[in-house]
Amino acid sequence: MNGRNTAIVSALSLAAGVILLLTYQSISSEGVVIAGGALFIAAGLLSFLYTAAASRRSDGAEERQPALAGRIAARVSAAGAVVLGLSMLLFTEVFATLVPFLFGLFAAVCAAAEVYIVMQAWRRGELSAWWATGAAALAAVAVYLFTRRPADGHDPDIMMATGIALTLFGALAAVQWLAAIPARRKLRADAAVAPAVAEPRALDEPQDA
Repeated sequence: MNGRNTAIVSALSLAAGVILLLTYQSISSEGVVIAGGALFIAAGLLSFLYTAAASRRSDGAEERQPALAGRIAARVSAAGAVVLGLSMLLFTEVFATLVPFLFGLFAAVCAAAEVYIVMQAWRRGELSAWWATGAAALAAVAVYLFTRRPADGHDPDIMMATGIALTLFGALAAVQWLAAIPARRKLRADAAVAPAVAEPRALDEPQDA
């Protein structure tokens, strides 16, 4: 991930994780479902408004097929987010029983993303492979959440474990990006020096008469 994406992901994960850690004793599964439904509706509406504004700006201009397909997909996903959000608000009790599974799935996705980030950075020589231990910790949290069942719609342990997973993922994303900066700078410097070293060799080649 680039610096901007890393900053956004890290900030959102840390914020959500800290909020859960501060409120895990009082927040319920129903509260999580209601908040999630509201967020899905807001995200879907914002996405729909953005794509509508982009469509108006491109009126009268020739539009390529991939761009049109991407815009249609964005509108469909926005509509899906609104429908899902409304469903979560209307069927709160049903979705509340799925909170441990959904949180476990989210922690598993974070673990997979962490493995991908570390492996890509390791192949480029930016990070060592031991950073993947963070993914192992996230996977352990995912397994724990998959095995939990909420008691009467409220289980502080589920909220605390999810808060730990989110905080850990956000912190790892930020720290790993910062730790890879020296290696990235060295790679850029080597790439800049390589053409300068190779250029004088071309001058030694015999020229045609």
